[in-house]
Amino acid sequence: MRRYSSVLHYLGTVLVAFSLLQAAPLLISVIYRETVRFPMRIYVIPAGISLFVGLSLVLLFRPRRLTLGTAMAVGALGWFGLSLVGAIPYWLALDLTYLDAFFETTSGFTTTGATLFTGLSLLPKSILLWRGLTEWIGGLGIFTLFLFVMREGGGRHVLISAEAHKAASARFSPGLFSSLRILWSIYAGLTLGCALLLFVEGMSPFDAAIHALTTVSTGGFSNYDRSIGYFAAAGYPHAASIEYT
Repeated sequence: MRRYSSVLHYLGTVLVAFSLLQAAPLLISVIYRETVRFPMRIYVIPAGISLFVGLSLVLLFRPRRLTLGTAMAVGALGWFGLSLVGAIPYWLALDLTYLDAFFETTSGFTTTGATLFTGLSLLPKSILLWRGLTEWIGGLGIFTLFLFVMREGGGRHVLISAEAHKAASARFSPGLFSSLRILWSIYAGLTLGCALLLFVEGMSPFDAAIHALTTVSTGGFSNYDRSIGYFAAAGYPHAASIEYT
């Protein structure tokens, strides 16, 4: 039972942090005045579910020192749980079955890049941002981001081992916190640099930002059905070179 207590507590912590991410597409929907056609509940509902379930798990279950087995359980349940909740905006905003929405979200978080969407340029910008964020977060591993909110030092090292395929190594120096900070600083810096280069090349600020998120994460989601080919046809011949570089 103690093992399950740790799994559920840390899973709750991840869900609480995940609920905050819905603020980004919600803000974009307000800025671009999409709330008339697409109500704010599209993002408020998944944020509320994540926050409620997450807080409940954190308060009801006490954290214990993580073992490799429990860390793997947190990883597996976390990927699945976040994909379940992350699919809700697609499901509520678009003419999709929940299964299709779940597929799209899972593809994003795993940076697979497969998509069921067509007519991408017609989708709400807040939805396009959410697609980009799922890949960007998944690009370095969801749990390397949310480890910052965990308290148990020993557990952090074990959980990062479960995500080692994303973060290159299970051992960090001079310390896990410092190493994660360096990793995410480099990741964010590369994303910003890519966005600036794409903007200079001629992309709109929004397109540059989204394609930077999905390029650095190696996921490949685009705002257009033709992907990067759209920009080559539109007269931005170096956009593909920037992305591949």
